Amino acid sequence: IFDILRDLAYCYFVTGPRGHAEAAKYYARAFEVNPRSTEVANSLSQCYMGLKKYQEAAAVEMELVHLPGAHAEVWKRAAEAYEAAGDRENARGAYIAYLQWKPGDLLARCQLARLEGLDKNYSDAAGQYRSALSSNPKFVPALVGMARIDSWQGQLDESLELYNRVLRFEHEKS
Repeated sequence: IFDILRDLAYCYFVTGPRGHAEAAKYYARAFEVNPRSTEVANSLSQCYMGLKKYQEAAAVEMELVHLPGAHAEVWKRAAEAYEAAGDRENARGAYIAYLQWKPGDLLARCQLARLEGLDKNYSDAAGQYRSALSSNPKFVPALVGMARIDSWQGQLDESLELYNRVLRFEHEKS
């Protein structure tokens, strides 16, 4: 029955967004039959994301992180799903777990920093941005994020200097 449910779900899935609801229904049933199928779980999560059922997508990803051989990317997808759902606390935890495996993912580090900034944890946010900038001093998302944190703290001169640095880097590229 697993193969039939998976294949039926796939047929709906490949029709695009209009088939995601039906695909999710059959992928969910297939996942109940075989909760170790990362293929089915990944597809189910994609369906939920497409349907804007972000908490459901995050729940599927969190089931995957506990499977033997789970990849770090599962934590990142969980973080993104939690963030889309507006669940910053769980998104933060998932990004932290992901970054333990992939500390060089500067964009994920900036996403974590952005969440910290939104929650007014400015020191933690700045630390994450500084970490990204220590790896790549011209990493624009980190420079812009740090400028934003500085401006939110009333450090306008520092903020302006960072924004101007970004403009200079962008000018050098063109």
